[in-house]
Amino acid sequence: MTRYDRVRENGALRRVHQEDACQALGTPLPAKYEADDGGPTLERIAGVIRRLAMDPVEQLERLAAYVTFTVAIGNADFHGRNVSLLYGRDGPQIAPLYDAICTVVYDSVTSTLAMRVGGAETVDAVTADDLVTEVSGWRLPRPRAVDLVGATLERLRAAVEPATAAVPEAQPVAAVVGDRIDRLRG
Repeated sequence: MTRYDRVRENGALRRVHQEDACQALGTPLPAKYEADDGGPTLERIAGVIRRLAMDPVEQLERLAAYVTFTVAIGNADFHGRNVSLLYGRDGPQIAPLYDAICTVVYDSVTSTLAMRVGGAETVDAVTADDLVTEVSGWRLPRPRAVDLVGATLERLRAAVEPATAAVPEAQPVAAVVGDRIDRLRG
C-alpha cells in the first residue's frame, strides 16, 4: 500500500509534511473533540483551510464530502485528528480520509458526534439539511452545498452494493449504511 504522505523524487521517497487539524488550530493537547476545552470544530477547521489553501473552495468541497461520508456511514468519531493538511508544492491540501469506521454498529461506542454537524449533536440526529447548513456556514453557497451533499450520497450509494457483493461478510454494515444513506437522501 502506498502512503499518501510520501512522494517519490529522483528514485527516493520523500516525506510530505503534514499536520492534523488540531495542530493547525493550535488546539491544546490532548483535545481532539469539540467538547474538549478549546477543541476543534468543523467551522474552525474550514477557517484554517480558507486562510491557508491555495484553492480553498476545492479543499472546502473535499471537507464537505468527508463530513457527508462520515455521517452517512455512521461514524460519530470524526474528530480533529482525522483531518490533516499535507504541505506540498501546491500549498496545503486536505489529506485523504482515514480512520473512518461505522461506529453506530457498536453498542459500546457513543453516538455523540466528536464535532457537531449543523448543530446536531449525535450522528443519528444529523439530517441532510444539517449537512447543508454546516457546509454553507463555511462560506460555500447553499446551492453548492446541496449539490456536494447530494453527490457524495449518490457516489456512496453506488459503491455500497458492489462492495457488499465482493465481501459478503460486510452485508450487516452495508445494510446499516444503505439505510442511513436513504434516510439522508430523504
